[in-house]
Amino acid sequence: MMINWSSKTIPLEIIFHICKWLKRSELYPCLLINKQWHSIILPLYWKNIRISNNKQWTNFICSTAIGKGVEFTRNFSFSDIKETSSSLNIYEYKSLDFIIDSRLNRFVKLIERNNTNLNSLEFIGIRSLTEKKLLEICKYCPRLEGLYIHQCGINYYVKDFEKIANYCRNLKKLHLGRNSTASFISDILLKTILLYFKELNELTISFSTITDASSNIWNYTKKDNALNQNKQKGLTWLSLSELGYPMELFNLPGNISNDLFWKGMLQSIGSQLMALDISACGRFLNEQVIYQIEETCPNLMALNLSANYFVKDDVLKHLIPKLTHLCHLHLCACNLLTDKALEYIGDYGPAELQFLGLCMRGGSSSKFSEQNLYRMVTKCPKLKNISLGPENQDIKDKIYNYLKNRSEQYLNREDFTVVIVEDGHHYKSNHQNSNNLKKDDSNNKKNKSPSLRSLHPFHCFCKESFLFHNYYN
Repeated sequence: MMINWSSKTIPLEIIFHICKWLKRSELYPCLLINKQWHSIILPLYWKNIRISNNKQWTNFICSTAIGKGVEFTRNFSFSDIKETSSSLNIYEYKSLDFIIDSRLNRFVKLIERNNTNLNSLEFIGIRSLTEKKLLEICKYCPRLEGLYIHQCGINYYVKDFEKIANYCRNLKKLHLGRNSTASFISDILLKTILLYFKELNELTISFSTITDASSNIWNYTKKDNALNQNKQKGLTWLSLSELGYPMELFNLPGNISNDLFWKGMLQSIGSQLMALDISACGRFLNEQVIYQIEETCPNLMALNLSANYFVKDDVLKHLIPKLTHLCHLHLCACNLLTDKALEYIGDYGPAELQFLGLCMRGGSSSKFSEQNLYRMVTKCPKLKNISLGPENQDIKDKIYNYLKNRSEQYLNREDFTVVIVEDGHHYKSNHQNSNNLKKDDSNNKKNKSPSLRSLHPFHCFCKESFLFHNYYN
């Protein structure tokens, strides 16, 4: 029997809710069905825009020139075009910088002219993004709630963030990653961010120079505190990845101690934190800080301890039973962990544990035996995602099939992710079937699967807090 899919028999609201689950490439044919479908699909089609190559930019500009749509854009990601590889010479780089700079100018004019209501902006690898350009963009985005900057050419200044806070009063998520300039988040800049962004509840600071002088400023974002006059929600998601590394690399003054910085931060906002990333903090992080975390962060649901060499089996044995609400635990590049750690996770791990990161640094093999690895997985009843290094393919397939068969009720393909570390230390997530994983390497090089995506370590740790990594597969 043929089913009539006419919009006359199906309410438009149902069509809208069904199409929300489609990819952007799947939405385009729906635009061409009729006028009613076009009016329904158009806001969905333009909601999430990601520009990462010349073709995508050309399509985006052509679409804006021939019709409406930009006013429906809510999330916009602008990544460096793929041609900017290490093989280019200095003249080609300058030419590409000029092209990207002109695209930024075009983008500013678009959002100014179309009165867009952008919610999230992401800039990755845009070296021509300056402080002036960023301020101009934020000026036309008063409803912005998420701002993500990584590997751009911007310098961080206090006065600029004061203006951004004035333009974007509803900003809730701020991600400030490494930049190509020697500009770091300092104590006074951190104080400005916590003081001026009234609605901030997610903050990521990478490669910063904050010191013990910042031990008391966390009170500005503490819930139900006298300094928190606006009664904002307060920080619940905090990432301090690579804390203090600039001080070590460039011999800058400053210290981060247990008694001042960590104690002040954890006692101020530890009880409200739900996610904490303290990966790759070097000598500024030790076991005493972990003990403070387990005492002051009872509501923690996600914890990233990657690339910290002090993380050993005994530390996990002491930590895991205390964090009863933990759902995400990231231990990548903690190369001192052994089979004992797997036993502690299986025996004492929180009942809600869903994601576990265990891939080792530099693509080296882990010290985990296949038998104990599989036994640990079977002891975690709600485990859905696990990241592994270059383990034997058979054990990967065995774990994958076990998790999938155990969790058939989960329909989202993101639930069954095996994250592996390949050459070049890039984290990638693999959603393919185990049979497809065994294809010849030559075929994989020719036909790269779109399901393989480069991820920042914390993206696979807590993907829902980043911008576009769930929208484009």
